[in-house]
Amino acid sequence: MFRFSFSEKANELFEKEFDYHRKRIFFWISFVSSIVVLLLSLNHFSQNRFHLGILNFIVSNLLLFNSIIFYRKKNILFSSILTFCFIIFTIGLSIKEQRLDGIFWSYPIVLMIHFMLHWKISLPMNMLLLVTVFYFSKEFLEGALSYKIILTLFLTLLLSHLFSILTFRIQNKMKELIVRDPLTGAYNRRQLDIMLTQAFERLKRYATLSCILAIDVDHFKSINDTYGHATGDDVLIQVVRIIQSKIRKLDSIFRIGGEEFIILLPDSNLEGAWVVAEKIRKEVEQTKILPTQTVTISIGIAEIQSNETNYQWIHRCDQLLYKAKEQGRNRCVYKIS
Repeated sequence: MFRFSFSEKANELFEKEFDYHRKRIFFWISFVSSIVVLLLSLNHFSQNRFHLGILNFIVSNLLLFNSIIFYRKKNILFSSILTFCFIIFTIGLSIKEQRLDGIFWSYPIVLMIHFMLHWKISLPMNMLLLVTVFYFSKEFLEGALSYKIILTLFLTLLLSHLFSILTFRIQNKMKELIVRDPLTGAYNRRQLDIMLTQAFERLKRYATLSCILAIDVDHFKSINDTYGHATGDDVLIQVVRIIQSKIRKLDSIFRIGGEEFIILLPDSNLEGAWVVAEKIRKEVEQTKILPTQTVTISIGIAEIQSNETNYQWIHRCDQLLYKAKEQGRNRCVYKIS
């Protein structure tokens, strides 16, 4: 089945929704961890381990700082990497001073790194942690025990890494399910509303014109009745493939009904949109989609107007599409004559 690549804009829209919940979780992890590490720091001070107490106090403040960034929904990548680098350094000194007690803290840190960073960043960060643990523990542990600790840490890292990859793939699948029509791969109506709103924002800020094309497959009910619904579905998939081959990467196609689609053409005026529409119409007509019947499409073309809403813009384009059908189908119409 045909699928085209997930656009950067749709990815951004999904991330905004997903990040809200993810950052709330990260906020509480960082906040609670900062309190735990602060208590650990106070314990070090009470035991006269002042340098470890100071290091843990710094880590506590870094985690608290990260929780504030999470709460304010800012970019936390750099501060998270800096925090975990400092934590790994602190783990190394803890192992040197406390030996096994310091090693035990490595296990939750492995999971924390994988949970709070993208797996492509967390993997080298955790490898650095393993090297640190091995370097500071090899001097006081017997060979077999040292390797057992590294092995169990590595298995913890491996399992958390596999879980991170699985989560990442599930997230990408969720993106597709949320914004795509499962049959054709075109965006759905919800995404259309979002992107049309952005087109109006560009018009207001930068006076940038956009156009939409309303496309309907001619006599589609007849195709379903003659060839069956499976063939009808294949016709829709092939029409979307043809459309995608004739539009730019910044253009977007949406399925809003059974055989009706809308194409959004940013940074396009009416004349440019008509050229694109004609290319699509001719390509569909000339492509042998069905063995004994020519498949054609009708297209309405509407340029954005500042005094309209999303619904009014679509409705005006639909009227032009209906005009194309009234005039005999297999044609493009951009004005009511």
